[in-house]
Amino acid sequence: MASGSRYAPLAEDDFESEYPGPHTHPAPSLAHTHPASPTATLQAYPEIQWIYAGVEYGSLEDAIRASANSLGITNQAYVDWTISVTRDITRREVVNVYNVLGSKIYEHRNDFLNEVDATHATFKELDVSMTGLHTKADTAGNLALKAVEENKQLKAELVTVNADLEVLNRNNMELVKR
Repeated sequence: MASGSRYAPLAEDDFESEYPGPHTHPAPSLAHTHPASPTATLQAYPEIQWIYAGVEYGSLEDAIRASANSLGITNQAYVDWTISVTRDITRREVVNVYNVLGSKIYEHRNDFLNEVDATHATFKELDVSMTGLHTKADTAGNLALKAVEENKQLKAELVTVNADLEVLNRNNMELVKR
């Protein structure tokens, strides 16, 4: 970089997001944590192909140098300064896009975790409700079994009463005949 430039290279702090987004969910567990620098996990990406005057160049620097040559700019300090400024602007834009996307991911993650919590709470309520229904069903089943048992006892008593009635009727008939 040419000396005296008002553009300085980006520092590591420039890559830190100052606004991580709304935090409505409890602190993430170790499984949900991420490195302090969002650029630490970025994968290397292939260079963008730059085109100037219909010719494709492998890097931004090559395209800028070709445009400087075609414009007759021979002072290498100007070319280096232009390359440095363009690189810094591009990096800042990439960092800004990354931070916006990081905030969106953070928001979506929190929304998802809040939805998971709500679903879990619903399932807990359903479990409690089902436990209550099972208890009621068990009680109803026990009452039905008790009613069946009482019904059997009543039938047995009815058979006994019918037998006693037959005996009484026969005795009555014999008394009437005499």
